[in-house]
Amino acid sequence: MRSRPTLFAIVVLAFGCTVHHVETTEPRLGGGTATPDRPAATRFQLVDEIQPGSGARGQLSETPGVALAHPFVVAAGATLSGRLENVPQGTRFSIRGPLTEGMALESTRLLVEGEGRIQAPAAGVYLAVVDGSTSGLAGYELYLDCHSGECRSECSQTQGCPSASSCFFIQCVRAPCPSFCKVDMPSEAAPPVLSEVGDPCGSRGMAACAAGTFCDFPLDASCGETDRPGRCQTVPEMCPQVQDLVCGCDGQTYGNACKAQMEGVSVRSTGPCAGSPTPAPAPTRPGTGTGSGDQSATGPGCMRTGCSSQVCTEVGNEMATTCEMRPEYACLRRARCERQASGECDWTRTPEFEACVSNL
Repeated sequence: MRSRPTLFAIVVLAFGCTVHHVETTEPRLGGGTATPDRPAATRFQLVDEIQPGSGARGQLSETPGVALAHPFVVAAGATLSGRLENVPQGTRFSIRGPLTEGMALESTRLLVEGEGRIQAPAAGVYLAVVDGSTSGLAGYELYLDCHSGECRSECSQTQGCPSASSCFFIQCVRAPCPSFCKVDMPSEAAPPVLSEVGDPCGSRGMAACAAGTFCDFPLDASCGETDRPGRCQTVPEMCPQVQDLVCGCDGQTYGNACKAQMEGVSVRSTGPCAGSPTPAPAPTRPGTGTGSGDQSATGPGCMRTGCSSQVCTEVGNEMATTCEMRPEYACLRRARCERQASGECDWTRTPEFEACVSNL
């Protein structure tokens, strides 16, 4: 990795929140010499960012002498600590920082080793370092606990971010909505670890849910606006054809909670959203009831069927298929099942479908 000047210009305006222009010179993320408290052979590998008050998971390096460094931005005076769980014996944890312009990761100052608390001496980018190696695959869970009112570094039009970070827009319903600084991760950094079913999501920079899952918030969490996390849940493959209106976190009204979840949307409240059109009840056909035929986005005389709603065919021609859920089947929810120029029922590829497939 190498030093490079960067210009970060992000301008977002929504709900009265503005993200400002931030110009920084990025510290060198990698390389350099070791500090006296570490063996000279040890080097740091930058991995995904962690937010104060959240957790991260990863795999220990199979290369001896390589420590994994999770960067995070913290406010001056914030009190925090870190801890490791489910790690092999001998794995160490430390907090180091802050980074300064031109500094290598390995040269950051050791603030604490183990689970002791620190008070950040200045706003800046710090490192949560997991030091351990293994001859085979071994995972770890890292938690960065915040013990003060707010550990993250806020930013606005008049209050910038520390070096090597930029302002990240936080969407909220009511202004003023605070925005927070995020690490400017270099393109060479390891990709983030996605959350799996049951993992927390939707708060303080937690990892996004993996493909085929969505972040399901409790009703009193206001879709994450209270900073209360949800949990990653599997996107349903089929839904009952019953009308029990709910308001989704995207501001749209859905026929029932399952229909919202099928679109990867958590439920904000029961009942329709204000100003959102109410979906028409799904037609009930003799012999089908609440079976596998999915009536969303279908043209006259056509229906979705199959165990994963992956088949577009004539109404009344329900079919049983093997029950498998391929990623592309989820994208078919964004395609239209309708009669084609040939006269047969088949899929019409929408821009939303194409975008979904391109992200697989």
